[in-house]
Amino acid sequence: MAATKTFGGKTYTNGQCPPGLLAELMPYGKHGNSGDQRAFLRKDAAESWNRAIADVERRTGIKLRVRGWNRTYDEQVEFFLARHRVAKASETACCVWQGRRYHFTGTAHAAPPGISNHGWALAVDVIDFGGVGDFDNPRRKKAFPILAEHGWTETEGRGRIQEPWHLVYDPTKDKHKGEKPEEDDMTPAQDAALKEILDFKRAAEKVLLNGNKVPRTGKDGVPWTANLMAAIARLDSTLVKGVTPDWPAKLMAAIARLDSTLVKGVTPDWPAKLMASQAKTERDAAKINGLEAAVAALAQSKGLDGEAIKKAVLDKIDEALDGLTVTLTNAG
Repeated sequence: MAATKTFGGKTYTNGQCPPGLLAELMPYGKHGNSGDQRAFLRKDAAESWNRAIADVERRTGIKLRVRGWNRTYDEQVEFFLARHRVAKASETACCVWQGRRYHFTGTAHAAPPGISNHGWALAVDVIDFGGVGDFDNPRRKKAFPILAEHGWTETEGRGRIQEPWHLVYDPTKDKHKGEKPEEDDMTPAQDAALKEILDFKRAAEKVLLNGNKVPRTGKDGVPWTANLMAAIARLDSTLVKGVTPDWPAKLMAAIARLDSTLVKGVTPDWPAKLMASQAKTERDAAKINGLEAAVAALAQSKGLDGEAIKKAVLDKIDEALDGLTVTLTNAG
């Protein structure tokens, strides 16, 4: 393997791909086993991967994420030593690094630092693409032929390491080079805003389909309506420009354009139902607050401790529940 590679007029060594030659993989910030990491490859490989995964999703419905991408030299060292140790004289060595024989101790190999295709920023490890030697993984069997059209090869993965998830980009085999991916051009900030909206959408569906109550506020104490409108504004300011009364319909239309399955089973009057549920929740809360205030005022007028009264009432309720027995019979 060559000691250096040249791309974009710049020559680099393994594990030292210049930041200016790297580009981010879509979906932004959703990679790694944790699902919240950013992933980068050399620009031509990143362009191919983003185009390829859009093609895979369009043709199969499969969404691909990765858990391995560009690795610096130091990252390669860490990765390698986590899976190998210096071999004893009696042990079989799987590779040699810096003149020393190494014995494999892990479940998945890592190339000796300085020669990995991850170090050239040209390789990915795909999530849920089969375990060691499992090249018949259903997702892989559907997706790989499409990825191959875009220049992604399995030769290295099918070799001695037997890693179905390990793919390497070969520009000479890319049949779609220069084509634009069939993907939206949302920024990472817009992606995050969309996630907020879809999270709200799922919460709304629970209200409508499961009868759950709408929380009065979000985790940050801000009313959910304010959070929702702010998220929509970050996604597409035209949706809330002037904030017309038909914003729920516009929101549903926007979500439907992104993924029609998200609105399946939800009737058109969901905004009204949601607002009514929210209003009822707020009315009930107001009644409770009013009763608490009345009890506190009465207690104060009588020189009593309002908190002590509340505690005494709750204690009596607990006592009643402790002694409660429920018997179920089959009326049929």
